[in-house]
Amino acid sequence: DTCNPANGCSFPPVANGTSCGDGNACNGSETCQNGSCNNPPNVVCAAPPPCRTVSCNPATGTCTQANAANGSACNANGQAGTCSSGTCVPENPCVNFTCNQNVVCASGVACMPQGGVAQCFPIPAASGTRCTTSTGAAGTCNGTGTGAAACRNVDACTGAGVCVGTNARRVCLSGVLQATTACPGTSVCENGSCFGCVGTDASTCPPLECATRLCTRNNCDNRTAPAGTACQTAGGAAGRCSGAGPGVANCEPLQIPR
Repeated sequence: DTCNPANGCSFPPVANGTSCGDGNACNGSETCQNGSCNNPPNVVCAAPPPCRTVSCNPATGTCTQANAANGSACNANGQAGTCSSGTCVPENPCVNFTCNQNVVCASGVACMPQGGVAQCFPIPAASGTRCTTSTGAAGTCNGTGTGAAACRNVDACTGAGVCVGTNARRVCLSGVLQATTACPGTSVCENGSCFGCVGTDASTCPPLECATRLCTRNNCDNRTAPAGTACQTAGGAAGRCSGAGPGVANCEPLQIPR
């Protein structure tokens, strides 16, 4: 400002571009324009991802992010969840999650939450189910496992007491393919496997859900499997044994999330 003896005080404008900021860089950098302090646009921060917050630093005008409070509600790909250390954890990770169903010797693959993460569990296919080995040969499933290791080559010996293919005249004895009229001991050939047992070897006993197989004096003895043992229901669904006794009737289906 200046004082004129004739007219008194006057206030000529300062040069354009002179700073007139209020110390808050988040509402823009104010400068003088033609005698007035302009009003620039505020800093607009980009929307943060789920379970992150964003704020503007008044000193610098820059946007910074931080983790949202643990337990805050969030959306995980269309599913409700809660925040944990900056990550949105879905309430049920199996919702909208698809397991790979193309597993050798598996009748299906079930999804079950494990520690907040979706985990896939293959269900063993029935013994004798046709499959293709890792070398591309025709095979049958062993009924107890999944994956390539559970697919037996029907054209090669797989061990003592295991018959090859569906022809009861072709069985393996001590790992060598033999021409014989029957499987060893009291076992019989059915769908490519010798059912029955020899001595104390229960590996050729017929599979039975919720049973622990034992071989006693060449007779298969099925004992009750512990409660919680994985099994397959009569309808082919994944289940857990109740512990009430051997047999598929004691296989209770899993509650698989949809």
